[in-house]
Amino acid sequence: MDNDLIGHILIEQGVLTPNQVARALSAQTESEAPLGRIAEQLFDIERTIVIDALAEQVVMRAPDASLATEHFDEQCLRLISAKEAWDGLILPIRWDNGELLCATTVETLPAAIELLQQKLDCPFHFVIAEMRPLEEFIASLYAYEGVEVID
Repeated sequence: MDNDLIGHILIEQGVLTPNQVARALSAQTESEAPLGRIAEQLFDIERTIVIDALAEQVVMRAPDASLATEHFDEQCLRLISAKEAWDGLILPIRWDNGELLCATTVETLPAAIELLQQKLDCPFHFVIAEMRPLEEFIASLYAYEGVEVID
């Protein structure tokens, strides 16, 4: 289902043709790689284009976060540093059905996807948060010194 959506997004953006998406989906049956990575390799698509399409897919599907009601797993918080959390406005929350659930903003989503793909070897998904509460939770949960969140 996710592959159909990202394939559709790449077609709508004019990056791939329907035949290319079909070819990438076929190649995926022999690989565990995500469709975007296969498309990068088969059709020499820039990684940033795939990341942007992934971000669009996430925004279409991700629920809005209510960080105040979330339970934060300390082990998940340790998966990225306080600096990475603050710089990327990404907050690991907890494990959710074998995937790392993280909060980020719509604006920082592409960078958050990139960071997690580079840093972690596990599946992840996102909820979308407003910038101000996300900054406050990152500063608080990471005890990030030198960060002052001003109204």
